[in-house]
Amino acid sequence: MMNVQKSDEATFTCVAKNSAGQAAREFQVNVLVPPRIVGKMVEDMVVVEGESLELECDFDADPIPEIFWVKDTAPLKDAGAYRCTVRNKAGQAEKTFNVRVILKPG
Repeated sequence: MMNVQKSDEATFTCVAKNSAGQAAREFQVNVLVPPRIVGKMVEDMVVVEGESLELECDFDADPIPEIFWVKDTAPLKDAGAYRCTVRNKAGQAEKTFNVRVILKPG
């Protein structure tokens, strides 16, 4: 099979015949889909000190991937470059969000 797509998943039957008879065997084809980041997400964000900010990392993948968040390659904390990594058996994808914290006016 060439250029396999998720829609190609199916149960197939292989039949072998010769003068002595025939044999058949079924097998399931499962297609793995490497993660890809989807949607239009804002990459550069500004948040006022003390306010909340929500980062979303939308993806498409099969099997369901592991999702990792890091900030500047360290645990999360306030301003910086936040990276979402989505990984499964078929591959991985990443998206970076740059967050800047500004002081409250007044």
